[in-house]
Amino acid sequence: MSNQNRAPHPLSLLPPSNFNLAEWKIKYMNEDVRTVALPWFWQNFDAEGYCVYFASYLYCDELGTVVYKTQGLINGMFQRLESLRKWAFASVLITGDKIDGDVENQELTGIWIFRGQELPQDLKDYDDYINFNWHHLDIRDPLNRTLIEDYLAWDGDLGGRKFIQGQIYK
Repeated sequence: MSNQNRAPHPLSLLPPSNFNLAEWKIKYMNEDVRTVALPWFWQNFDAEGYCVYFASYLYCDELGTVVYKTQGLINGMFQRLESLRKWAFASVLITGDKIDGDVENQELTGIWIFRGQELPQDLKDYDDYINFNWHHLDIRDPLNRTLIEDYLAWDGDLGGRKFIQGQIYK
């Protein structure tokens, strides 16, 4: 099928937004997150054109103590969501308790920014979508803003958990 016959992505049909996600990705990857990228984000974020969700993996008790397996879970998710690269950004973290070189009580959680006001259909079509709890974050709530900032900066409270590793979907 040629590109001429391909239907446009549903997210491309949304009203224009002043928030430039591609510019955000560049700012995030190339500037200090706390001092430059986050102030830029809050100054430019369009809450009508984009939404923020907190995702938490439902089966953390099955993650064990080996971090590379959890990393593989994240990598697989990112690969299967390739169709959303233009419309989404995420900071997904592995947190837990480091004990004698192992990681106990691993949790897999993340902050996702999506174009539009709902979870995109591409995400809902992803097989493992049902393995996560997706919670919309109201960015007007100071606690949610702090959570978003901590997850983007890979530091802070992080729900009382210790940062182990993070991966960025960009």
